[in-house]
Amino acid sequence: MPETTSLAGTLALLKARAAEQITMLPLYWREDGPVILPDEPAPFVYFELEARRGRLVAFGAGRGNNLYRNPSELRAYVFTPRDVGLETAPNYAEAVAAAFRSFRSGGVSCFDATLFPAASASDFPDQASSAAGNYTCVMVIVSLTYDQIG
Repeated sequence: MPETTSLAGTLALLKARAAEQITMLPLYWREDGPVILPDEPAPFVYFELEARRGRLVAFGAGRGNNLYRNPSELRAYVFTPRDVGLETAPNYAEAVAAAFRSFRSGGVSCFDATLFPAASASDFPDQASSAAGNYTCVMVIVSLTYDQIG
């Protein structure tokens, strides 16, 4: 029987991986509520997980025992203060990408982790867009799947 999980289990596993591997920056998750930024801009990472429609990949022993693979994206917005961000943001973003690139555990398989500079406030998540003027941002997109029995 392959390792499987749920959306909640996937999120918990990704949060645990981030907390273990990314220790140099504060981490915020969309599911945890609004980000409270300090008065003085400081680096941080904001994560959001987007799950997509799953597909059947294996038949089990009847209804409720089939294996589904759910493609998803983990987006990490790596913010650094604008005055230090041009060199620092990509370095932090690479550390975030490295934490998830080719990672597999508990029914979750992470594949590529690609860096993209966020060019405008429209690229930022809603909760962070008000701070866009004070920060440089590099987005990390991690392609992943999680397997689920159902």
